[in-house]
Amino acid sequence: MKKDEIKSAVAGVISEVFAEEKIDPGMIDAVDLADDLGMESITFISLIMALETKFVIRIPDAMIKAENFRKIDDIVGIIEGELTKQKEMLSDTRDGSLMDF
Repeated sequence: MKKDEIKSAVAGVISEVFAEEKIDPGMIDAVDLADDLGMESITFISLIMALETKFVIRIPDAMIKAENFRKIDDIVGIIEGELTKQKEMLSDTRDGSLMDF
């Protein structure tokens, strides 16, 4: 998945989670989810769950901090990193590099 595709999908998730805010798609790059949209803990957890579902990933507990999910580019970076790890793990599995226990 290319970065612009990830960003578009993340923007869609943000728009869904913050549906009441009616975010202008042209302003998504400038929006701070905490300062501009008042992201609270329940909304934050909803965002994490929606992202994990959308991208079929598990965001590591160490990354689940509100400060990591304030701007779309930060979120895209996290998603991109997790998708890359997932792809590498699948590649290793296909190559037989992982040991069976």
